Amino acid sequence: MSNYDPAWYAKNKEARQAYVKQWYQENKERTRDRRLERARRNYDPEKERIKRAKKKDYFAAYREANKERAREKAKAWYAANKDRALAADRLRKFGVTKEQVEALVERQGGACAICKARLSELPRKHVHVDHCHATGQVRGVLCHYCNVVLGCVKDSPERLRSAAAYLEESTRAP
Repeated sequence: MSNYDPAWYAKNKEARQAYVKQWYQENKERTRDRRLERARRNYDPEKERIKRAKKKDYFAAYREANKERAREKAKAWYAANKDRALAADRLRKFGVTKEQVEALVERQGGACAICKARLSELPRKHVHVDHCHATGQVRGVLCHYCNVVLGCVKDSPERLRSAAAYLEESTRAP
């Protein structure tokens, strides 16, 4: 026969909660160690690999079967989280956080590093993190047009000087 008395438990709810909280605080390491040991004992790398593969296959099949819905969901998420998406993209591509980009812009006086256009007045998609393609090192923040120019000359100072000389030569009066 059980000694469970619902009325007693209801009446002593706060005292029981305090006791459990105190016991947990006193035995925090013991319970953590037991939980970790149980997890280690039950861990099977092969099962985990299979589970991850199944999950990956499941989501790939879902996306394939529901391309339009997945595309719409992705568009909606991007529209609602443009700043997060941009920050994640910059972190993935260049290894810089939003705060580091803001610090670069601040160091440049809030302007493009080349033409000095006010970056705050440009649309978000026209502000680019410039980096060296050989080393991946971030150099600064540029406006769209200056970034395109560097891309067109393949980050070559010689080509840029040659282009400048060509422009200066062609603008002289005959």
